Amino acid sequence: MRRSLLSILLFSVLISCKKFLDIPFPQNQVSTNTVFADDSTAQAAVYGIYNQLMTTSPIFMNGSVTVYPALSADEIYNTSPNTTSDQFYQNAISPRETSQIQSGLWRWAYSSIFNCNSVLSGLETSDKISSKLKDQFRGEALTVRALCYFYLTNLFGDVPLIVSVDYSENGSKGNSASSLIYEQIVKDLKEAETLLPASYPAGRTRVTVNAARALLARVYLYLGEYALAEQWASMLISNSSDFTLESDLDRVFLIASKENIFGLFPIALYQNTGDGFALLPSTATSSPPYLLTSYLLSAFEPGDKRRVSWVASRTTNGQTINYPYKYKLKTGTPLAEVNVVLRLGEQFLIRAEARVAQNNLQAALDDLNVIRKRAGLPEVLMSTQQEILDTIMHERRIELMFEKGHRWLDLKRTGKAGAVLAPIKTGWQNTDVLYPVPQQEIDRNPFLKQNIGY
Repeated sequence: MRRSLLSILLFSVLISCKKFLDIPFPQNQVSTNTVFADDSTAQAAVYGIYNQLMTTSPIFMNGSVTVYPALSADEIYNTSPNTTSDQFYQNAISPRETSQIQSGLWRWAYSSIFNCNSVLSGLETSDKISSKLKDQFRGEALTVRALCYFYLTNLFGDVPLIVSVDYSENGSKGNSASSLIYEQIVKDLKEAETLLPASYPAGRTRVTVNAARALLARVYLYLGEYALAEQWASMLISNSSDFTLESDLDRVFLIASKENIFGLFPIALYQNTGDGFALLPSTATSSPPYLLTSYLLSAFEPGDKRRVSWVASRTTNGQTINYPYKYKLKTGTPLAEVNVVLRLGEQFLIRAEARVAQNNLQAALDDLNVIRKRAGLPEVLMSTQQEILDTIMHERRIELMFEKGHRWLDLKRTGKAGAVLAPIKTGWQNTDVLYPVPQQEIDRNPFLKQNIGY
């Protein structure tokens, strides 16, 4: 079984970070020459990149970037007092909060970046790997590194840009402007797009050329490069032989989903995905850890199938409670779901937003109505650019709810976080749109600067 294989290969590349950006090659790891001695050992190193993203929960891409931004926005709230969850929900995060800001987000993201950099460095210096696989492995590492930096700069703003394994140099890296981070992301993804294959026999749990294109479409949307966002999203949407929207909403997050462009394969024996493990109740009668806010519940239109398929309801003490239910499985059996990172539904909404920004209103409506039709909703017939844009953002709110931080990042990038959250979040400050740089990292590296407001 692939899960067992990946777990076995994990030992060769996982990094134990003793000091932020000051990481010598661990003495208990095999040397770079050994790791990149042939195709099979190099592939083991690449498997390790994926393994690290899924090794436990909640960490970074495996739970954290879904749960904590959803708390920071207006999507969910925790049902029991919890030091970590309370801080995210109240938008009052302490820089010394170590559970998720430091250990679950920042440290795991940079550890994954270090793994990618290690693979890239090993591939560059090795002459033992076939050229075809060397290109493929390089493309995978570049794409995962770009994904990590996308979330780091959107959550924390200006962060250190680390693209080498020179720990003596990296240990003195200060904050790089978000614009420079985005330049590196685009550079990595454009190169990866020229190197990656269209598919793998094992399925969509490894980065392909389509994953690089999908992330590029998202990045260009965030940068306001709307023609490019439309161009890259169209490549995915027109690829109907590989990708189609699942008509059954309950299939969207399955391993076999035709909508999935890239998802992370489960490796922890006790769970399917970190998102499901973090969001679902432990038993049929236990209290869910997180419930939908009244703000999100009131946003559903009558007849929206997503309200039925992606939200679970239960009556407790005479009161109906509603909790996230995109992922249906909390434990590791049966193994059926995949941690979806990029999917076709998002691409339709990216292209719709990009088209309306270019005043191509009818084409934008066409894309928007594809998503609404799948949700069982009537088509919208609007005439003004602002009306269509508002409806697109509404659809993003519902379609991408409590999924990989989309709502939180949408509020930030559109400049609406204050207007939406200030009336419902006590003590809201506009500087709360960025998470604090972990104080532990600043203590270790005097070249790092804290974000304003912390």
